[in-house]
Amino acid sequence: MSGAPSESVNVTIIRGNIVTPKGVLYGGFIEVTGELITLVAASDVPLPTVESKRKQLGDRVALSFSSADSQFVIPGFVDIHNHGVGGCDEVCDHWIYPEVSQKYLARCGTLSTLASVIFSKARPEMTKKVVETIETRVGKVFEDCCVIEGVHAEGPVIADQGGLPPTETEPSLDDFKALCATMPSMKIMTISPSKEARVNYERLKHLLDIGVRPSLGHDRVATEQDILGALKLVKSPEDRMHTTHMCNVMSFHHREPSLINFNLCSRLPRGTKYNGAVPPTLEMIADFIHVHPVVVQSVLSARDPADIAIISDCISSYEPGKRLKYNGRSIAVRAEGGAYLCDPHGRPTKTLAGSTVTLADQFFSLLTHFSLDVTTACLLLATTPAKIARIADRVGSLEVGKRANILLVNGEMNTIQRRMVYGNWVNAEPYRMLRPSPSHL
Repeated sequence: MSGAPSESVNVTIIRGNIVTPKGVLYGGFIEVTGELITLVAASDVPLPTVESKRKQLGDRVALSFSSADSQFVIPGFVDIHNHGVGGCDEVCDHWIYPEVSQKYLARCGTLSTLASVIFSKARPEMTKKVVETIETRVGKVFEDCCVIEGVHAEGPVIADQGGLPPTETEPSLDDFKALCATMPSMKIMTISPSKEARVNYERLKHLLDIGVRPSLGHDRVATEQDILGALKLVKSPEDRMHTTHMCNVMSFHHREPSLINFNLCSRLPRGTKYNGAVPPTLEMIADFIHVHPVVVQSVLSARDPADIAIISDCISSYEPGKRLKYNGRSIAVRAEGGAYLCDPHGRPTKTLAGSTVTLADQFFSLLTHFSLDVTTACLLLATTPAKIARIADRVGSLEVGKRANILLVNGEMNTIQRRMVYGNWVNAEPYRMLRPSPSHL
């Protein structure tokens, strides 16, 4: 009895200038077999042939080439803070309709994302539905979609709502544990150190116990002592604390240090009270709306790219004049970008509710306005975020053994021409990266 014929093995060779964590391999190529990167090669390495691959993998090899000498081949961007971009008029419910956001993000170069969840006291059943929907799609590949790699929980233990809806900010430890158990794919949770210091950091300790990275944030009143107490709980470099959207909903003072002060430190001063404390990693929305470009430059100058993740904190696609609801409150997208809460007359206020920027737009800004090289930009937008979310074993860089999440960008670095998600080409038109509004420069 003869065995069933084996399935064909798809091998794709992508030629171009390959951006790796160590630098650019000009005129090199990547070999993708199935969903994995199986070779990253410099220009002096001979290209595989059909004959060589059949000898290695058998007769059922399908070999294809993608080539453009002027193109750059970069890792798919990784967004660890994203609320979805649409599917319904209520921002809190975006991830109930995940395909809308996943396809939009893939077209714009974000090939892996954490789905950010917020906890509205007025809508607990809808929050439950959001979480359940996300969990059914984590780690799965859908046609022309980015991959949801896990959950980022923004709250509920927060000292300052900012633009978030009211929530139960001080759950008991048992209730907190029960909430965490509903999100088995949670990678990061935003939590306020000033809240945790009052209860001996019991909820924060639980996050460390279950392998979730605590992200300090939504806290304008955290003291130096509150923050150091949290930082000293970390027992290994892999468990370092993170910080949610640096500068937003936090404070800075030159004599009374708080979260922003700690975020600007690559190391802490020598002194007994700092022993055992390591500065947290940080994330930042570099859209020139949430954070001024001078401040972005300050952070880039102060911290190592291995400690910085650029995020979107996106709650809508960029459509000027678009109107949405955010836990029943009216918000509007402004022409210069950003989504703002509206007053009772429907006029946008100065209170930001979230962004409309993409990681690709910020990639272009990093190259042009801050003169970063492409390798460093990819660290900020892919490699470091993946490490913070503990998914760097599979995405975030172009290395052998990782999933083939790949972007093909033109030589001017302003257009995404093609995208590959987990070894599958995405059917989408080129994406032209948006420049920030001149009014914010």
